[in-house]
Formats: sequence, structure tokens, C-alpha cells
Amino acid sequence: MNIKNIIIIIFFFLSFIANAKVIKVKGKIHQYNPSEKIFVVANVFKEWKPSLLSEGHISEDGTFDMEVVDYLGMLQIEFYQAPLNQESKPIFNTFIVINGDEDIEFVIYTDRPMDMLKGEENKFYVNKMIEQNNLMQKIQQVDNQIANYEEGDDFYNQLNIQKEKLFEQLNAFENALDYDKFPYASFYLALQSKFYDILPKVNPRTKKEELKSIKKSLANVIDVKNKKMTNSYFIAAAFNYYFNIDGLIFPNDKKIVEEEIKKNIEYLYSNKMNIKTSEGQMAFQFMLDMFRDMGKDRIVDYLVKKIDAVEDCDVSEYLKDRIDKQKKTIMGSKVPEISFTKPLKNGIKKLSDIKDKKKIIVFWASWCSHCQKEMPKLIPIYDKLKSKGVEILAISLDDQESRYKEVIKKFKWLNYCDYGRWQSKPALDYNIYSTPSFLLVDENMVLEYRFDNVYEIKDYFKLINNS
Repeated sequence: MNIKNIIIIIFFFLSFIANAKVIKVKGKIHQYNPSEKIFVVANVFKEWKPSLLSEGHISEDGTFDMEVVDYLGMLQIEFYQAPLNQESKPIFNTFIVINGDEDIEFVIYTDRPMDMLKGEENKFYVNKMIEQNNLMQKIQQVDNQIANYEEGDDFYNQLNIQKEKLFEQLNAFENALDYDKFPYASFYLALQSKFYDILPKVNPRTKKEELKSIKKSLANVIDVKNKKMTNSYFIAAAFNYYFNIDGLIFPNDKKIVEEEIKKNIEYLYSNKMNIKTSEGQMAFQFMLDMFRDMGKDRIVDYLVKKIDAVEDCDVSEYLKDRIDKQKKTIMGSKVPEISFTKPLKNGIKKLSDIKDKKKIIVFWASWCSHCQKEMPKLIPIYDKLKSKGVEILAISLDDQESRYKEVIKKFKWLNYCDYGRWQSKPALDYNIYSTPSFLLVDENMVLEYRFDNVYEIKDYFKLINNS
């Protein structure tokens, strides 16, 4: 690259810095005690999830400040007791609105709502939220009273009339929002009202038909093209509830739940998103992560196949990397070879040396509480599986040899561990992100099925009544 091109790049970079919109945020904790050593963490919402903006200790006078550059949406501020570690949970948190036009200054109290000193949109947001919370608390109190009476009872009817009047006040509250003057605050307050109405009903006690109606309401709320929504916690909450509600509608049928989830994906794909756009790819990326974290591997496979089938689509590098990793263990694909650092029993040096018709590869760890429950369930069915031509290869993600060897004394199947924990080569090659993971591989090294638990293995091989 010549000096002229370098100068041009530097010029454009400096121009961007000069034109970048910087919002200054200043806060103070009222009557802060320095001995409490409070740590503050600020997150913006990017890629549909909190993304660290800044972190640090609060000054001795209780103040903290930060700068938000070229961002519009919600800012989440969390407060922790120092020292901060992976198990730390916030003492309290708050949300403010970044509209790109106003610097913000506020005081936080432990016994009452914050006092917004600077920033007209946030003053509106905080005052209206107090009003909104008061209404919702009254509605919740009435709901709690209603639960004590039978439907049709006089008190039941009177309380419902009272509840209807409160919702009329809530509707009047929403109609009074000022979208022209305070677009971000008004949008978030209106969404909050919808969530207040919907989410408390998402529980096992709610009737099936009402849950189906709530599901439709959640689908209507989702808008992946609206930056106000995607730059807030609302989009993740809406997706999580939308995709989890079928487990309440069909509580005892996992297959129906999976089919319903696929229908939900199809609905969003057809009506709410376009995989060829950055917003659509962000939605698919979020769903991949969400279903992966939920342990719904078959749904993850379904999503990967759906994205892979789209023609003439420039997929982002991050999403492409995620898809490529997932393809390694998608059902119907040939799985990676596994070479063992030391031969297993019978001189087995690699996965393909196992000549049984089928192999169940189990990724587990002795420190995994779920594994501690599931692994012993394999013991009484192992011989029956062997008689059907099925071998078990258990790959541990342990990092302590003595503990691992003690636990496997009772396991008759093939056992392997390279003590690499999550960085174990087999775990990386197979894109393993949760334990236990059960993969059924056929004699041609093709992934035939994924099991969620040992019960599904027993059901698949018709061992339910035989063990």
C-alpha cells in the first residue's frame, strides 16, 4: 500500500471520529459509602444481547461517568459488589434511553426511583415508568385477590370489573405517550405495557387456548427491522418467550413441541425477517445461540439446513463460521474422525476402528451435575445395546485424571479423556457446547440421530420395558 492510500485511510478514519456522535452519561449513588466498593458495568445492546460498554469502580464521592459513541437505544447499567467474578450477580440495575441528542445525568437512590437531572427524554421515561409501575402493581394486586375466588363469585366479578378499569387507565397511559417528542422513551414504555400484560400469564396455570393467544401476541410484538427494538432487551425476551411457550401448551410431548417450534421459525421467516438482510441474519444468529443454549440440537440442525438452502446470500463471517462449525455434526453428515492419544481397550486407536454397526458417542464430565444423573442410567442397558450391535464411546471433558479414573471404574464401555476440558480436540471438532451430549453414529461414520437423554436412547432402541 502506498503512502497516498495510507493518508486517505487516515483521513477517513479521523473524519469518522470527528463526526461520531458522543453522548456523555454521568451518574451518582446517593449517600454512597466508599467502603462498599461498588463496581459499575454498562452495556449497550448489540447483536440482540448486552455488549460491554464500560466497567470500573465508583469514585469515593459515589460518581461514575461514561461515553456512548454512535449508538441509539437502551443502555443497561448494573451495579455489583466488588470484587467482580463469574458468579457475581448485580445488586441492582437500571435502564436509560440513548436518543443520540442529549447528554444524561442522574442520581440513584436505594429507597426510591432515580432522579433524572439532565436529559428531557429520560426525564419523561423515568416519570412515566413510575406511573406505569404503579398501575401494574395495582393490577397484580387485583390478580392476586382474584385467585382466591371461584369464577362467577360476586367478589370475583367485582374484582374483574376493577381490573378492567385499571387496564382502561393503562390504555389511556399508552395513548398519552409522545412519540414525536420522545420516540425512544414512548416506544419502550408501550412495549413494557404489552409485556406487563402478556408475560405474567406465561405459566403452567394458564389455559391452553389463552397461551395460544399469547403466542400470537408475542409474534406480533417481534420486529427485527426496528432498531429501537433490536437495541434493547425486549427482542431477546420476546424471542425467548415466543419459542418457549409451546412447552407449556404441549407439556408432555417433546416431538409436537419441536414441530411447533419449526412452525414458529417458518412464520417468522416468512413474515418477519429476510435472511439476505443484516437484520435477518442477526435474528438467525440469535436463534442458533438460543436453541444451542437450550440444548435443542435438532432445531439447531434445522436452522442450519434452512440457512444453507438460501441461494445468492452473502452471509456474515460470524454466521458463516457458526454454520460451518454446526455442519460438522448435523444429522446426515459424516462426523469427524477421532484419534485417541493412547489406544483404548482392544487396541482401538481411532473412532473408525470401532466396528459395531452403531456407536453412541457421549460427551460428558464428572463435574457435570446433569451427567452425574444420566451416565449411571446407561449402565443397566449397556449389555442390551451391545447385543444389538451398539457400542458406547464416552468422551470426558474432565481435567483431573484421578477423579476421572475413579468415576469410570464402573463404566464397561469405551472411555476416553485427553484432559482438555472444553478445549479437548474431540469437543472442538464436534462443536460440543453442553454436557451430556449423545450422538448416534452409524457404521459409515454418519450422524444418524441426537438424543437429549438416556430415556430417548432406550426409546429409540426399544428398551423401555426391558430395563
